[in-house]
Amino acid sequence: MRGGAAALLPPGAPPNPAPGGRGGGGGPHLGPRGGGRPPPAAIAAHDTIQLGALAAAPDWRFVEGGREIRVPHAPRFTSNVADAAIWHAEQGGGLTCVLSYQAADAIKAGRLQIVLADFELPPLPIHIVYPTSRLLSAKVRALIDLAHDTCDWQFATR
Repeated sequence: MRGGAAALLPPGAPPNPAPGGRGGGGGPHLGPRGGGRPPPAAIAAHDTIQLGALAAAPDWRFVEGGREIRVPHAPRFTSNVADAAIWHAEQGGGLTCVLSYQAADAIKAGRLQIVLADFELPPLPIHIVYPTSRLLSAKVRALIDLAHDTCDWQFATR
């Protein structure tokens, strides 16, 4: 998972929705099966956790065949706090889609796993916006230097 994010699922959770509904067992597959790659549209059959404003369109963006696609879904749970969406996914509440840095600890600890990684969006840049360096305070300059020199911005390699 890089700058954008793919869907996340707890390890050991059933990757398939139940026949005729959501949950575990049968149906479109989101985990690896026989070397095939599931399509992102398979998330529509799963319980999902939406991160974002209630007014935001419940769709997730992926890249397929070199072009961006949007996959609509009906979220079972919606939150505007990434930690709540991640926690709910860890508890088996469904798939969620968050930014890589938001889920890095849960993935590293083995509480979540990435599904649909082959369809992730390219990395998003991180910007620190500040006025011209001529007007820059020593505190802001120190923060920029600290962030640049000490932070690991390669979330995909964790």
